[in-house]
Amino acid sequence: MLRNFIILILLLIPIQSFGQGKVTRPQKQATHQSVTPKKNNINEPTFGNVNGHDWVDLGLPSGTKWATCNVGASTIYDCGSYFSWGCTETPTDGVYSIETCPTYSKQIADISGRSSYDVAKLLWGNEWCIPTKEDYSELLKYCKFSIVQIEGEELYTLTGRNGNSISFPKNQIAIGKSKQNFSGSSMVKVIKVQLWLSTPFSDRLGYTMTCTDEGFRALYSCGKYNGLPIRPVIKTTK
Repeated sequence: MLRNFIILILLLIPIQSFGQGKVTRPQKQATHQSVTPKKNNINEPTFGNVNGHDWVDLGLPSGTKWATCNVGASTIYDCGSYFSWGCTETPTDGVYSIETCPTYSKQIADISGRSSYDVAKLLWGNEWCIPTKEDYSELLKYCKFSIVQIEGEELYTLTGRNGNSISFPKNQIAIGKSKQNFSGSSMVKVIKVQLWLSTPFSDRLGYTMTCTDEGFRALYSCGKYNGLPIRPVIKTTK
């Protein structure tokens, strides 16, 4: 009897060892799980509204936030109002000309944030302003271009590294009493979007945001007396 009991004990030892080996496996898995990469700590996509106007954070280094619509527009499909460079009102007679543009042929420094010239600040409040050429250059550097079709409308879109985006509808240029499509040639692609920047190129020209089917281009300029839309920004002080 004793002999049989000893034999039984000897047979159970490997089984017990095998069971103990299995106990260590969950500990190894727990160790493996503890080194799983943490959730990305990049800020979540951020949107907001200031004075009744929506803005979007594109994750730009400067912290600048861009409006989702142009001045005078109620949706992203609307071009909004057309202004001559540095003018805070549209021409009373509806004519965009040298005679109706008080900033034409005048040496005026960058107008961003200057109430006398910045229609975004005047109409949308002190937080808003017309973007500078530096703001636009940052947008080109850190955003990816695409053309998006929404409800049959083509929108020219820039997407930031955080996944947020802003879109621009196709617009025209106001010359004289009419709004005209932009012309092109074999050398110059047809412009689809053109908006004012706050930075002057000369006493007669202002820098613009400019887009063709191939994307937003490096700095272009336009005669100050012409009418173009404006897409405001909010600057962040760091």
